Amino acid sequence: MSGPREVLEAAVAELAGELPAVVAAVRGEESSALRRAEAHVALAYAAGALFYVFLRAQGVPTEGHPVVDELQRVQQAYAKVRRAQSAVEGGGSGGESDTERPKVDVAAAARLVVAGSGIAKPDREKRKSKSKKKKKAKNSH
Repeated sequence: MSGPREVLEAAVAELAGELPAVVAAVRGEESSALRRAEAHVALAYAAGALFYVFLRAQGVPTEGHPVVDELQRVQQAYAKVRRAQSAVEGGGSGGESDTERPKVDVAAAARLVVAGSGIAKPDREKRKSKSKKKKKAKNSH
């Protein structure tokens, strides 16, 4: 009967035998950037998980160990890859659809920038000075 250590060693040996094929597939130019990102994240998670299992097998406490933080970071990266995959599959272009993404009113943004900067446009100044002259002319008559 095999112990846990022998099972782990057999699994690692099997994984090591498959690893060159996986790395070659990731490096291949025919795979998309999204597919390569998924493979990189999967490999990073596999390496972290193997190290985590190794620590546990050695009796090392893993609570608060940096490998746990790394596994969480890789899980977040995997979630980003999944969101990107669903956007590509659902949206076609990989971006958000026009109904989900807010539009920018360029003219309104320009008005806000000008108003916030305290710099008035020259034509506004001319209009203001003309209207002041007209008001003075009406008041003086």
